[in-house]
This record gives sequence, C-alpha cells and structure tokens, in this order.
Amino acid sequence: MLGRSSGTGGLASGLATGGRTAAGAATAPVAARAAFALRLLRRRRATVAGAAGALAAAVATAGTLAATAATLAATPWPLLANQIRRPQVAVLFTEFTYRSHAHVILENFLEPYLFNGKKTDPGCDVVALYGDQFPEKEMGREISARYRIPLYDTIAQALCRGGQKLAVDAVLSIAEQGRYPINELGQQEYPRKRFFDESVAVMRQSGRVVPLFNDKHLSYRWD
Repeated sequence: MLGRSSGTGGLASGLATGGRTAAGAATAPVAARAAFALRLLRRRRATVAGAAGALAAAVATAGTLAATAATLAATPWPLLANQIRRPQVAVLFTEFTYRSHAHVILENFLEPYLFNGKKTDPGCDVVALYGDQFPEKEMGREISARYRIPLYDTIAQALCRGGQKLAVDAVLSIAEQGRYPINELGQQEYPRKRFFDESVAVMRQSGRVVPLFNDKHLSYRWD
C-alpha cells in the first residue's frame, strides 16, 4: 500500500511538475509572439507618426508655394523683373561703329526691341565692355557712358569686372569689323580665336565656365 501510495504520490508529483513544464513550454511561444507583435506595433506607430509629420511638412510647403505663386501672380511684371536676378553679360568687340556688327547685335541687348511687332525685353544686362580698336567715329565710348557700362582695357578685366575672378554669366564676342592684317589667302585675320582663348583662360583660372557666343566662324586657320 505504501508502495502504491508512494508510487501514486510520485506519479502525482511527477504529473504536477510535468504539467508546469508543459504549460511553460506552451506559453513561451505565445509570449514571444506577443512581444514581437508589440515591437511591430511600436514600429508601425513610429512609421505612421513619421509619415504624418512628413505629410504635414508637405502641406505646409505646398501652402507656402501657393502663397508665393499668388504673390508672384499679383506682382506687376516690370516690378517682378527687377526683383529677379538677370543674367549678366560681358561684350567683347573689335570696333563699335555705326551699323557695324557690334552695333546691330548689341543694340538688342541694351534696350527692349521689336519682335513680331511686340516690344521684347532682352532678358539680360550688359555689365562690361571690351573694345579692341577705336577708329574715327567709333561709338563704344559713347555707349559706355550713355548706358553706364564700364569699358575695360583687357578681356580679362571685362570678364572679371575689374576683379580677380570671372564675374559674368555669359560672354558675347563680336569680332567682325576693324583693321587687321590680310593673309596670303586674302583672309582678314580678325582676332576671334584670341578673344575666345583669353575668355577661356579666365574661366579656367576661375574654375567656372559660362556660355560664350562667337559672331561668325571662330578663326581664319585650323591651328
């Protein structure tokens, strides 16, 4: 009896211990899944909060842009044009005489001009001039004084506007008229390539490149 009772007690004790062990084993995966779900929920909440913040910032930005657009739309164009920085151009010419290339090209950069019957603003400002020759009845100095555009002694000075670094947004090179040598092929040796090379030297020295428009072909020879 004692043996059976002892055995029964041992069995009951073993069953009780085993039951606790089985219950712990059963609840461990549940706890792990619950912890994982909690972490996932926290992450999703953080993601939602971040998305909500980004959306709020986007809405605020859109509101600012809309307000800016409304302000621009209500601003008269002449006033608005004065508030926007216009491209600044340096002009190089061989000579500036009446109806020369320098004259007929540059006049459209200095004042509004007619295009298809409408007055059109050039959209840029000439801020520096360089003249290579000044023959009789030249107009370069007069234009410089009338429009208050500095006339520099060298191409580098014009592109740097008297400073040490490139200080313009574009270069207009007009080397067509003037007194220059005529070679054995009958070509007048206009200094277009020299104008180009000196301009590029300033750009290289400044570490910045700007557009350069060259009137007609670049040179009278390949080299």
